Amino acid sequence: MPSLLGKVIDNLATWRHEVLTLLLHSVASLGLVCSSSAAEIRFDLGDGMMSDDYSYICRLLAGELGRRITGDSGVSSLASEGSLHDWARATFAVVMADMYDVTVSPHGPPLLAALIERASGQVHGRQELDGSGWAQFFLYQTLYCVDVERPACEELVKRAMPMWIQERLHERWLDEIVLQSQPQGADKMQQDVDKCLRRTNTQALLNCSAGRDWDEQHCWFAGFLLKPRIALECDSMLPLGPGRPKPSGWLALKSRLLRKMGFKVVTIHRCFWDKLTDDQKDDQVLRLRVDLGYEHDKDLERRQRKIRQTAFQRGEYGKKSWEPLPSEAGEEADASGAASAGSG
Repeated sequence: MPSLLGKVIDNLATWRHEVLTLLLHSVASLGLVCSSSAAEIRFDLGDGMMSDDYSYICRLLAGELGRRITGDSGVSSLASEGSLHDWARATFAVVMADMYDVTVSPHGPPLLAALIERASGQVHGRQELDGSGWAQFFLYQTLYCVDVERPACEELVKRAMPMWIQERLHERWLDEIVLQSQPQGADKMQQDVDKCLRRTNTQALLNCSAGRDWDEQHCWFAGFLLKPRIALECDSMLPLGPGRPKPSGWLALKSRLLRKMGFKVVTIHRCFWDKLTDDQKDDQVLRLRVDLGYEHDKDLERRQRKIRQTAFQRGEYGKKSWEPLPSEAGEEADASGAASAGSG
């Protein structure tokens, strides 16, 4: 990784525009960004050697992109290139890396607003927008993140996208965009955590949508959702070095948003989780339940009780394991009234 990042830095001014936006998105997706100026991102090289600090690389790429937009980089011809996908991908990368404060120039407008404006300028009608694939996902997620995190550039970002595009993305989000783009699968680690939750009788919804109480539709999915408003996230990424996990940019952004929505977020790192026995994993989950104030729904447990899947054998008797749900008082009154009318 350090050698690849070194190539990115050495050839910063020569990358084609679409390559530059892809590099920005890839580095942000890897989570190679620090929220604190004092933090560093260094890789273990072996024999006690450490790599250079790469915590600045996302801002370096974003700054180069801003210079190309203004034509200050000496490659102004590249500023007119790029497709909707390039600009949309770059907008989401800026959000993932929490770089709302990056500007096009030292005293210029926010880079995020400029990227949104250029992406919107590539859309010439509903049909083109509807067929844009991941681009529409990046654009709507960017708008949603801005609405939740409320950065200083919020108004400028929202004004940079025409209202008809915002409305169209909102209309198609649930059944046309998110189902095709939002990662919904479960990797090996998430499956193992799910087994642990089942062993400890911990009620959790897998890949459940989560959002603010007043949201018309949710844009993010928690790895596991527990009551009350608890999200468990699984970090399967490899660490920077022994004992130094680094969540992906996607997971870091999701955790950041869920916390601002009022959720308690716990991230379980694979580099630690895989070293535990099943008993130790169960113990960790039980401790988390106590620390987070987990609430168990006894009524839900009764309704989700497993039903026998095999027939009773000769001489084997079983008790009835279910009973009908109690009816409401109004329904009982209606039923008795109907019976009286029938008998009359």
